[in-house]
Amino acid sequence: MNPTLSSRWLLSTLTALLVAAMACGGTTPGTTTQLPPITIAGFNFPESSILAQVYGQALAHSGITVSYKLNLGTREVLVPAMKSGQVDLYPGYAASDLEFYNNKKGEATGDSAATTAKLNTYLQPLGLIALTPSAAVDQNAFAVTKDFATKNNLTKISDLAPLAGQLVLGAGPECPTRPYCLPGLQSVYGLHFKDFKALDTDGPATRAAFKSGAIQVGLVFSSDGDLNQLGLVVLQDDKHLEAADNVVKPAMELGGNAPFIVFEDADIDAAIDGAMIAKMRNMGEPCTSANRFYVHEKVHDEFARKLAAKMAALKVGNGLDDGVAVGPLVNADAKKKVTELVDDAVGKGAKILTGGKRPDGPGYFYPATVLTNVPELMQMLHSEDK
Repeated sequence: MNPTLSSRWLLSTLTALLVAAMACGGTTPGTTTQLPPITIAGFNFPESSILAQVYGQALAHSGITVSYKLNLGTREVLVPAMKSGQVDLYPGYAASDLEFYNNKKGEATGDSAATTAKLNTYLQPLGLIALTPSAAVDQNAFAVTKDFATKNNLTKISDLAPLAGQLVLGAGPECPTRPYCLPGLQSVYGLHFKDFKALDTDGPATRAAFKSGAIQVGLVFSSDGDLNQLGLVVLQDDKHLEAADNVVKPAMELGGNAPFIVFEDADIDAAIDGAMIAKMRNMGEPCTSANRFYVHEKVHDEFARKLAAKMAALKVGNGLDDGVAVGPLVNADAKKKVTELVDDAVGKGAKILTGGKRPDGPGYFYPATVLTNVPELMQMLHSEDK
Protein backbone atom coordinates (compact mmCIF):
# COMPACT_ATOMS: atom_id res chain seq x y z
CA MET A 1 0.00 0.00 0.00
CA ASN A 2 1.58 3.27 -1.06
CA PRO A 3 0.97 6.53 0.85
CA THR A 4 -1.24 9.22 -0.68
CA LEU A 5 -1.52 12.94 0.08
CA SER A 6 -3.82 14.41 2.74
CA SER A 7 -3.84 17.09 5.41
CA ARG A 8 -4.76 14.78 8.28
CA TRP A 9 -1.69 12.52 8.50
CA LEU A 10 1.99 13.19 8.24
CA LEU A 11 4.39 10.58 6.96
CA SER A 12 7.61 10.00 8.84
CA THR A 13 10.13 7.57 7.39
CA LEU A 14 13.17 5.92 8.93
CA THR A 15 15.70 4.06 6.85
CA ALA A 16 16.40 0.42 7.64
CA LEU A 17 19.87 1.36 8.84
CA LEU A 18 20.21 4.60 10.76
CA VAL A 19 18.46 7.42 8.99
CA ALA A 20 15.15 8.79 10.33
CA ALA A 21 13.25 11.08 8.00
CA MET A 22 10.12 12.93 9.01
CA ALA A 23 7.60 15.12 7.22
CA CYS A 24 6.59 18.35 8.92
CA GLY A 25 2.95 19.35 8.76
CA GLY A 26 1.78 22.30 6.81
CA THR A 27 5.08 24.10 6.33
CA THR A 28 6.16 22.83 2.93
CA PRO A 29 3.78 22.12 0.04
CA GLY A 30 3.33 18.42 -0.62
CA THR A 31 4.66 17.18 2.72
CA THR A 32 1.41 16.18 4.40
CA THR A 33 0.48 12.54 3.84
CA GLN A 34 -2.32 10.19 4.86
CA LEU A 35 -2.46 6.48 5.37
CA PRO A 36 -3.73 4.69 2.28
CA PRO A 37 -7.30 3.40 2.03
CA ILE A 38 -7.94 0.01 3.61
CA THR A 39 -10.37 -2.76 2.65
CA ILE A 40 -11.60 -4.91 5.53
CA ALA A 41 -13.27 -8.27 4.94
CA GLY A 42 -15.45 -10.50 7.06
CA PHE A 43 -16.53 -14.12 7.11
CA ASN A 44 -20.07 -15.13 6.25
CA PHE A 45 -21.59 -14.85 9.72
CA PRO A 46 -22.93 -11.82 11.62
CA GLU A 47 -20.29 -11.57 14.35
CA SER A 48 -17.52 -11.29 11.77
CA SER A 49 -19.33 -8.40 10.10
CA ILE A 50 -19.68 -6.64 13.44
CA LEU A 51 -15.99 -7.09 14.27
CA ALA A 52 -14.96 -5.86 10.82
CA GLN A 53 -16.99 -2.70 11.33
CA VAL A 54 -15.64 -2.18 14.85
CA TYR A 55 -12.08 -2.15 13.52
CA GLY A 56 -13.10 -0.19 10.44
CA GLN A 57 -14.83 2.56 12.41
CA ALA A 58 -11.77 2.95 14.65
CA LEU A 59 -9.57 3.40 11.58
CA ALA A 60 -12.07 5.73 9.90
CA HIS A 61 -12.15 7.88 13.05
CA SER A 62 -8.45 8.49 12.48
CA GLY A 63 -9.04 9.78 8.97
CA ILE A 64 -8.41 6.57 7.02
CA THR A 65 -10.73 5.73 4.15
CA VAL A 66 -12.22 2.30 4.87
CA SER A 67 -14.23 0.04 2.60
CA TYR A 68 -15.73 -3.33 3.46
CA LYS A 69 -16.21 -6.75 1.89
CA LEU A 70 -18.54 -8.29 4.45
CA ASN A 71 -19.98 -11.83 4.26
CA LEU A 72 -17.20 -12.65 1.80
CA GLY A 73 -17.31 -16.34 2.70
CA THR A 74 -15.11 -18.89 4.45
CA ARG A 75 -11.32 -18.79 4.66
CA GLU A 76 -11.17 -20.69 1.38
CA VAL A 77 -12.63 -17.56 -0.25
CA LEU A 78 -11.15 -14.85 1.96
CA VAL A 79 -7.50 -15.93 1.98
CA PRO A 80 -7.07 -15.80 -1.82
CA ALA A 81 -8.60 -12.31 -1.70
CA MET A 82 -5.92 -11.33 0.83
CA LYS A 83 -3.12 -12.77 -1.28
CA SER A 84 -4.34 -10.98 -4.41
CA GLY A 85 -4.53 -7.61 -2.65
CA GLN A 86 -8.32 -7.26 -2.83
CA VAL A 87 -8.45 -7.23 0.98
CA ASP A 88 -6.02 -5.66 3.46
CA LEU A 89 -7.31 -6.92 6.81
CA TYR A 90 -9.87 -9.24 8.37
CA PRO A 91 -10.80 -10.09 11.98
CA GLY A 92 -9.91 -13.74 12.47
CA TYR A 93 -9.60 -16.26 15.29
CA ALA A 94 -6.15 -17.34 16.41
CA ALA A 95 -6.60 -21.10 16.76
CA SER A 96 -8.95 -21.55 13.82
CA ASP A 97 -6.73 -19.50 11.54
CA LEU A 98 -3.63 -21.40 12.62
CA GLU A 99 -5.23 -24.77 11.91
CA PHE A 100 -6.38 -23.51 8.53
CA TYR A 101 -3.00 -22.16 7.43
CA ASN A 102 -1.04 -25.13 8.80
CA ASN A 103 -3.36 -27.64 7.12
CA LYS A 104 -4.74 -29.03 10.39
CA LYS A 105 -1.46 -29.97 12.11
CA GLY A 106 -2.96 -29.59 15.58
CA GLU A 107 -0.49 -26.90 16.70
CA ALA A 108 -2.99 -24.51 18.32
CA THR A 109 -3.11 -24.38 22.13
CA GLY A 110 -4.93 -22.49 24.84
CA ASP A 111 -2.13 -19.89 24.92
CA SER A 112 -3.30 -17.07 22.63
CA ALA A 113 0.14 -15.40 22.36
CA ALA A 114 1.91 -18.65 21.49
CA THR A 115 -0.84 -19.63 19.06
CA THR A 116 -0.63 -16.25 17.31
CA ALA A 117 3.18 -16.43 17.16
CA LYS A 118 2.92 -19.86 15.54
CA LEU A 119 0.27 -18.56 13.16
CA ASN A 120 2.68 -15.85 12.00
CA THR A 121 5.27 -18.44 10.99
CA TYR A 122 2.77 -19.57 8.35
CA LEU A 123 1.50 -16.11 7.41
CA GLN A 124 4.81 -14.33 6.87
CA PRO A 125 5.89 -16.33 3.79
CA LEU A 126 2.55 -15.30 2.28
CA GLY A 127 3.19 -11.61 2.92
CA LEU A 128 0.61 -11.55 5.75
CA ILE A 129 0.84 -10.94 9.48
CA ALA A 130 -1.48 -11.55 12.45
CA LEU A 131 -1.48 -8.57 14.77
CA THR A 132 -1.57 -8.75 18.58
CA PRO A 133 -4.51 -10.90 19.73
CA SER A 134 -7.25 -9.13 21.62
CA ALA A 135 -8.62 -10.32 24.95
CA ALA A 136 -11.90 -11.12 23.22
CA VAL A 137 -12.46 -14.84 22.74
CA ASP A 138 -15.09 -16.54 20.63
CA GLN A 139 -14.83 -20.29 20.39
CA ASN A 140 -16.89 -22.95 18.74
CA ALA A 141 -19.37 -24.41 21.20
CA PHE A 142 -21.92 -27.18 20.92
CA ALA A 143 -25.44 -26.67 22.18
CA VAL A 144 -28.62 -28.68 22.75
CA THR A 145 -32.07 -27.56 23.77
CA LYS A 146 -32.73 -27.17 27.50
CA ASP A 147 -35.46 -29.81 27.31
CA PHE A 148 -33.13 -32.30 25.61
CA ALA A 149 -30.37 -31.59 28.15
CA THR A 150 -32.73 -32.09 31.09
CA LYS A 151 -34.26 -35.26 29.68
CA ASN A 152 -30.85 -36.88 29.05
CA ASN A 153 -28.92 -35.35 31.95
CA LEU A 154 -26.45 -33.58 29.62
CA THR A 155 -24.00 -30.98 30.93
CA LYS A 156 -20.82 -31.68 28.95
CA ILE A 157 -19.89 -32.87 25.48
CA SER A 158 -18.68 -36.27 26.69
CA ASP A 159 -22.22 -36.95 27.98
CA LEU A 160 -23.27 -37.29 24.33
CA ALA A 161 -21.23 -40.48 23.83
CA PRO A 162 -24.04 -43.00 24.55
CA LEU A 163 -26.50 -41.04 22.37
CA ALA A 164 -24.41 -39.79 19.43
CA GLY A 165 -25.39 -42.61 17.07
CA GLN A 166 -29.02 -41.52 17.35
CA LEU A 167 -28.41 -37.77 16.94
CA VAL A 168 -28.03 -35.31 14.05
CA LEU A 169 -25.34 -32.62 14.25
CA GLY A 170 -25.99 -29.33 12.49
CA ALA A 171 -23.34 -26.76 11.56
CA GLY A 172 -21.87 -24.79 8.67
CA PRO A 173 -20.89 -26.73 5.53
CA GLU A 174 -17.17 -26.43 6.39
CA CYS A 175 -17.62 -28.31 9.72
CA PRO A 176 -16.60 -31.76 8.34
CA THR A 177 -13.15 -30.35 7.44
CA ARG A 178 -12.48 -28.20 10.52
CA PRO A 179 -10.44 -29.81 13.36
CA TYR A 180 -12.52 -28.04 16.00
CA CYS A 181 -15.80 -29.24 14.57
CA LEU A 182 -16.79 -32.73 13.33
CA PRO A 183 -13.24 -34.23 13.07
CA GLY A 184 -12.46 -33.06 16.61
CA LEU A 185 -15.69 -34.39 18.02
CA GLN A 186 -14.80 -37.75 16.52
CA SER A 187 -11.11 -37.87 17.48
CA VAL A 188 -11.27 -36.20 20.91
CA TYR A 189 -14.67 -37.35 22.14
CA GLY A 190 -15.26 -40.47 20.04
CA LEU A 191 -18.62 -39.11 18.86
CA HIS A 192 -20.02 -40.57 15.64
CA PHE A 193 -23.37 -38.98 14.85
CA LYS A 194 -26.23 -40.56 12.97
CA ASP A 195 -26.02 -37.77 10.41
CA PHE A 196 -24.56 -34.35 9.73
CA LYS A 197 -26.77 -31.58 8.41
CA ALA A 198 -25.05 -28.72 6.58
CA LEU A 199 -26.70 -25.47 7.63
CA ASP A 200 -25.26 -22.00 8.23
CA THR A 201 -22.63 -21.09 10.80
CA ASP A 202 -24.64 -20.33 13.94
CA GLY A 203 -27.28 -18.47 11.98
CA PRO A 204 -31.05 -18.55 11.33
CA ALA A 205 -30.96 -21.98 9.66
CA THR A 206 -29.30 -23.54 12.70
CA ARG A 207 -31.83 -21.98 15.05
CA ALA A 208 -34.73 -23.08 12.85
CA ALA A 209 -33.36 -26.64 12.77
CA PHE A 210 -33.22 -26.72 16.58
CA LYS A 211 -36.80 -25.46 16.74
CA SER A 212 -38.13 -28.02 14.23
CA GLY A 213 -36.18 -30.91 15.76
CA ALA A 214 -34.19 -31.49 12.56
CA ILE A 215 -30.99 -31.43 14.65
CA GLN A 216 -30.34 -32.32 18.27
CA VAL A 217 -26.80 -30.89 18.54
CA GLY A 218 -25.70 -27.69 16.87
CA LEU A 219 -22.62 -25.55 16.49
CA VAL A 220 -22.90 -22.12 18.13
CA PHE A 221 -20.39 -19.50 19.25
CA SER A 222 -19.39 -19.04 22.87
CA SER A 223 -20.04 -15.27 22.64
CA ASP A 224 -23.70 -15.64 21.62
CA GLY A 225 -25.95 -13.57 23.85
CA ASP A 226 -29.28 -15.06 22.79
CA LEU A 227 -28.80 -18.75 23.59
CA ASN A 228 -30.77 -18.67 26.83
CA GLN A 229 -33.59 -16.79 25.14
CA LEU A 230 -33.68 -19.45 22.43
CA GLY A 231 -33.90 -22.24 24.98
CA LEU A 232 -30.39 -23.56 24.22
CA VAL A 233 -27.61 -24.60 26.58
CA VAL A 234 -23.91 -24.94 25.75
CA LEU A 235 -22.30 -28.23 26.71
CA GLN A 236 -19.03 -27.96 28.61
CA ASP A 237 -15.94 -28.75 26.53
CA ASP A 238 -14.63 -31.10 29.22
CA LYS A 239 -11.83 -32.57 27.07
CA HIS A 240 -10.66 -29.17 25.79
CA LEU A 241 -11.28 -29.64 22.11
CA GLU A 242 -11.38 -25.89 21.47
CA ALA A 243 -8.14 -23.90 21.61
CA ALA A 244 -7.41 -20.16 21.96
CA ASP A 245 -9.72 -18.51 19.44
CA ASN A 246 -8.89 -14.98 20.53
CA VAL A 247 -9.77 -12.39 17.93
CA VAL A 248 -6.75 -11.51 15.77
CA LYS A 249 -6.34 -9.22 12.78
CA PRO A 250 -4.42 -10.78 9.88
CA ALA A 251 -3.26 -8.00 7.57
CA MET A 252 -0.97 -7.40 4.63
CA GLU A 253 2.61 -7.08 5.92
CA LEU A 254 4.50 -4.18 4.34
CA GLY A 255 7.86 -5.94 4.15
CA GLY A 256 10.80 -3.57 4.29
CA ASN A 257 8.46 -0.61 4.79
CA ALA A 258 7.20 -1.72 8.22
CA PRO A 259 4.97 1.06 9.62
CA PHE A 260 4.95 2.64 13.10
CA ILE A 261 1.74 4.62 13.68
CA VAL A 262 1.34 7.45 16.21
CA PHE A 263 -2.24 8.56 16.76
CA GLU A 264 -3.50 11.93 17.93
CA ASP A 265 -4.20 10.71 21.49
CA ALA A 266 -0.94 8.79 21.90
CA ASP A 267 1.24 9.01 25.00
CA ILE A 268 4.18 10.62 23.19
CA ASP A 269 6.84 9.58 25.69
CA ALA A 270 5.66 5.99 25.47
CA ALA A 271 5.56 6.28 21.67
CA ILE A 272 9.15 7.54 21.64
CA ASP A 273 10.27 4.61 23.80
CA GLY A 274 8.49 2.21 21.47
CA ALA A 275 9.92 3.94 18.41
CA MET A 276 13.49 3.59 19.66
CA ILE A 277 12.99 -0.12 20.29
CA ALA A 278 11.20 -0.70 16.99
CA LYS A 279 13.73 1.33 15.01
CA MET A 280 17.09 0.82 16.69
CA ARG A 281 17.20 -2.82 17.70
CA ASN A 282 20.46 -4.18 16.32
CA MET A 283 21.14 -0.68 14.93
CA GLY A 284 17.96 -0.78 12.85
CA GLU A 285 19.34 -3.43 10.50
CA PRO A 286 16.72 -6.24 10.93
CA CYS A 287 14.17 -6.37 8.12
CA THR A 288 11.41 -5.97 10.75
CA SER A 289 12.73 -2.62 12.03
CA ALA A 290 10.22 0.22 11.80
CA ASN A 291 10.86 1.92 8.48
CA ARG A 292 7.94 4.31 8.01
CA PHE A 293 6.41 6.46 10.74
CA TYR A 294 2.88 7.77 10.32
CA VAL A 295 2.38 10.58 12.85
CA HIS A 296 -0.77 12.61 13.35
CA GLU A 297 -0.19 16.30 12.60
CA LYS A 298 -1.31 17.44 16.07
CA VAL A 299 1.50 15.54 17.79
CA HIS A 300 4.02 15.59 14.96
CA ASP A 301 6.26 18.42 16.20
CA GLU A 302 6.54 17.06 19.74
CA PHE A 303 7.25 13.57 18.44
CA ALA A 304 9.87 14.85 15.98
CA ARG A 305 11.64 16.91 18.63
CA LYS A 306 11.78 14.10 21.17
CA LEU A 307 12.79 11.50 18.61
CA ALA A 308 15.64 13.71 17.40
CA ALA A 309 16.84 14.20 20.98
CA LYS A 310 16.88 10.44 21.60
CA MET A 311 18.70 9.77 18.34
CA ALA A 312 21.25 12.51 18.99
CA ALA A 313 22.13 10.89 22.32
CA LEU A 314 23.24 7.64 20.64
CA LYS A 315 27.02 7.37 20.72
CA VAL A 316 28.71 6.30 17.47
CA GLY A 317 31.89 4.23 17.52
CA ASN A 318 33.47 0.85 18.05
CA GLY A 319 30.82 -1.53 19.31
CA LEU A 320 33.27 -2.97 21.83
CA ASP A 321 33.70 0.40 23.56
CA ASP A 322 31.60 1.30 26.59
CA GLY A 323 28.54 3.43 25.89
CA VAL A 324 28.55 2.93 22.13
CA ALA A 325 25.04 2.42 20.71
CA VAL A 326 25.71 2.81 16.97
CA GLY A 327 28.50 0.82 15.37
CA PRO A 328 29.63 0.73 11.73
CA LEU A 329 27.50 -0.11 8.73
CA VAL A 330 28.19 -3.39 6.98
CA ASN A 331 30.45 -2.06 4.21
CA ALA A 332 31.45 0.97 2.14
CA ASP A 333 28.49 0.53 -0.21
CA ALA A 334 26.05 0.73 2.69
CA LYS A 335 27.69 3.93 3.96
CA LYS A 336 27.58 5.40 0.47
CA LYS A 337 23.90 4.50 0.06
CA VAL A 338 22.88 6.12 3.35
CA THR A 339 24.86 9.24 2.45
CA GLU A 340 23.16 9.41 -0.95
CA LEU A 341 19.69 9.07 0.59
CA VAL A 342 20.29 11.86 3.10
CA ASP A 343 21.92 14.14 0.54
CA ASP A 344 19.04 13.55 -1.87
CA ALA A 345 16.45 14.48 0.79
CA VAL A 346 18.34 17.60 1.90
CA GLY A 347 18.85 18.64 -1.72
CA LYS A 348 15.09 18.48 -2.19
CA GLY A 349 14.30 20.64 0.84
CA ALA A 350 14.54 18.41 3.91
CA LYS A 351 15.93 19.88 7.14
CA ILE A 352 18.33 17.96 9.37
CA LEU A 353 17.26 17.80 13.03
CA THR A 354 20.18 15.63 14.07
CA GLY A 355 22.99 13.71 12.36
CA GLY A 356 23.27 13.87 8.61
CA LYS A 357 27.05 14.12 8.42
CA ARG A 358 29.61 11.36 8.18
CA PRO A 359 32.15 11.48 11.03
CA ASP A 360 35.80 12.02 10.19
CA GLY A 361 38.20 9.09 10.25
CA PRO A 362 38.20 5.52 9.00
CA GLY A 363 35.32 3.06 9.20
CA TYR A 364 31.82 2.73 7.85
CA PHE A 365 30.18 4.96 10.45
CA TYR A 366 27.10 7.15 10.04
CA PRO A 367 25.21 8.80 12.91
CA ALA A 368 21.52 8.30 13.65
CA THR A 369 19.83 10.98 11.54
CA VAL A 370 16.41 12.63 11.69
CA LEU A 371 15.10 14.82 8.85
CA THR A 372 11.99 16.99 8.74
CA ASN A 373 10.23 18.96 5.96
CA VAL A 374 10.68 15.82 3.87
CA PRO A 375 9.54 16.19 0.26
CA GLU A 376 7.36 13.47 -1.19
CA LEU A 377 9.70 12.86 -4.13
CA MET A 378 12.81 12.07 -2.11
CA GLN A 379 14.32 8.63 -2.76
CA MET A 380 14.04 7.62 0.90
CA LEU A 381 10.24 7.53 0.72
CA HIS A 382 10.27 5.15 -2.22
CA SER A 383 13.29 2.92 -1.66
CA GLU A 384 13.55 -0.22 0.45
CA ASP A 385 17.31 -0.34 -0.19
CA LYS A 386 18.26 1.52 2.96
